[in-house]
Amino acid sequence: MNEEARLRQLRLSFSPDPKLFGVVRDAAQIAARQATFSEADAFNLGHSVEQACRLVLEEQQGSGVEADIHLQLHVFADRIEALVEDVNLEALPVSSPDFFLMARGVDRLLQEKTTPPRGQLTLVKYRRRGN
Repeated sequence: MNEEARLRQLRLSFSPDPKLFGVVRDAAQIAARQATFSEADAFNLGHSVEQACRLVLEEQQGSGVEADIHLQLHVFADRIEALVEDVNLEALPVSSPDFFLMARGVDRLLQEKTTPPRGQLTLVKYRRRGN
């Protein structure tokens, strides 16, 4: 993440329970709306974040390890960055339909390993001109 000034930040840690994913989606949408992103961009970001959490859950179920999922929302003047992090997240198959659905709602998507060893998905939604 760049060292430029964030306008606001939100951090959530939650159990990998699909019943909580709607709360996570709503948090991303509310952050985007408060940052005056368009309703369509807020909707797309929220659903992409929810889909990222679902992919993390699927990875956890496949590995037999259950750990909290961490979400950070960083609001900048020109974009929102959503970081979804999990202790067990391996590289997700970019050819899967689920990955496509997640990537479709954002402008940029990065997968990386962080320190301590964790997997992180960074979803970036840029502000459209006129917003």
